[in-house]
Amino acid sequence: MKRILRTIVPACLIGLLGILPATVFALSPEQVIALKKAGVSEETIRLMIQQEDRAQKNPDDAIGRREIKDGQGNTVIIYSTGPSPASEKSDEERKKAENSWKMLQNMVIDGRSK
Repeated sequence: MKRILRTIVPACLIGLLGILPATVFALSPEQVIALKKAGVSEETIRLMIQQEDRAQKNPDDAIGRREIKDGQGNTVIIYSTGPSPASEKSDEERKKAENSWKMLQNMVIDGRSK
């Protein structure tokens, strides 16, 4: 029974953290202690803290739902599944993509028929 709880509790906690808005992601010391007492591994807690850190550095990459106000005062709801795979590209891949776009921007297509 304890083994099942040690598997289910971390998964549920991570799932809950994934659906909460980014502003709720702060893990207090008490929460970390409670997670450890519940049998959550150090690795899982570390991953949760890393996710929180990434969400605070770049709110657009936060997993979950958040509300923002646009320029006209309308509330807009943004749903996110996390950072896009493009953000995980290496610097070399990013430079290649940037150079490709520059090349395409300077290209002129002649649409005349022969």
